Amino acid sequence: MKVVYGSGALVLLMILLMILLMMLGCYRPSIREVRLYIPETKGNEAELTSLKKYLLSEEGNLRDGLRFYESITVHAKESSLDILYSRRHLADQNIISKIHRIGYTVNGFPGNPEVLKQNRETLNLR
Repeated sequence: MKVVYGSGALVLLMILLMILLMMLGCYRPSIREVRLYIPETKGNEAELTSLKKYLLSEEGNLRDGLRFYESITVHAKESSLDILYSRRHLADQNIISKIHRIGYTVNGFPGNPEVLKQNRETLNLR
């Protein structure tokens, strides 16, 4: 009868390696970036800044210390907003829906011109 020493250590090492690989496979960064293209703004920096303020305004209703957005950058030349956000609380589609709901076309999702006209006046977006 032949006794193999160290085989238990090898099995333990393999189990630990598998656990480590599973943990690395589940890692997601907590901050994500999305760029929203909003053609109706036509490079109007004031309107894009108003949209930025609109998104940031909801953070005033959150409990202390909770933030959705890390930063929102206006790109007037491209009629877009770059948004760094916490993926713990939001997803791309949440942000796209917030702007789309106002009536804007966002990243190819067609807007509603009538709703946009009404909201531009109500929210002072122009």
